[in-house]
Amino acid sequence: MWLLSFIPDAWLLKATTMLVGIGFTAFIAFSLISKLPGVKLSAIILKWVSLAVMCIGIYFSGAYSKDAIWRAE
Repeated sequence: MWLLSFIPDAWLLKATTMLVGIGFTAFIAFSLISKLPGVKLSAIILKWVSLAVMCIGIYFSGAYSKDAIWRAE
């Protein structure tokens, strides 16, 4: 975790926000695409992958927030 101290805080905040945003957008897009015939299986797999990306982004966002609180104290 000490390696993250070399990265500026603004970049970390943008990266976690982008992970959540990309995961959410991809989840919605693949949910709509899964209704099309012929791409159902691949869309379902990609929907679960995008859900995992969104969950990872939420986890990292919480870890970043906790770290920011500890630094403020």
